[in-house]
Amino acid sequence: MFISDAMAQTTNEAPSVIGIGSMWLPVLVVFLIFFFFIILPKNKKQNQKFEKLRTLQRGDKVITTSGIYGKVKKMPQDQIVVLEIAKDVEIRIKKIKIAEVL
Repeated sequence: MFISDAMAQTTNEAPSVIGIGSMWLPVLVVFLIFFFFIILPKNKKQNQKFEKLRTLQRGDKVITTSGIYGKVKKMPQDQIVVLEIAKDVEIRIKKIKIAEVL
């Protein structure tokens, strides 16, 4: 009884074959959307930040990544910056930790 029901459901049609190109097309479209709307603008913004840090000079007002406002007092080394955050109060930070140049 069960075997005859199973035999009745079989057909002689060939299974449909999906082309490889049509399988990868949605993946490619999603990658392109991510690239143009997320990756490219992020890289552009990061390059602008590094350019501002490269041209940082004494007297510039900055904000650190921890939210401290300060004025660049001196740069004793290439990657170290001394910030004056109040009168006669100075801190040393890494240049990369500067979030924004005002």
